[in-house]
Amino acid sequence: MKLVIVETPAQAKRLSNALGEGWHVEPCSGMVRDLPADQLGINLDNDFRPTFVVVPGKGNLVRRLMKALRDCEAVYAAMPPTREGEALAWQVLALSPGSEASRSTGCC
Repeated sequence: MKLVIVETPAQAKRLSNALGEGWHVEPCSGMVRDLPADQLGINLDNDFRPTFVVVPGKGNLVRRLMKALRDCEAVYAAMPPTREGEALAWQVLALSPGSEASRSTGCC
């Protein structure tokens, strides 16, 4: 099964009708991770790597996306060709390190 991740549930519905069998379409419904509000959010001892937390209220969505990422053979992030779209795609694909991912722009 191939997985396509889009921004909104409406896009997911439209695209899943168009793609048909062998494809699974999931919406990410906006940002799923963010920097923590109560900490610096950057690990100074580990090459200034950012520390992310799941956005409150998005836990079930993150679990669903992680399961879909584990169960698929290929991932396509079909996000808007903007900075926010790039960030959405990166955030979602970072939930499953090591997954094969392709990025598609200009969809929906």
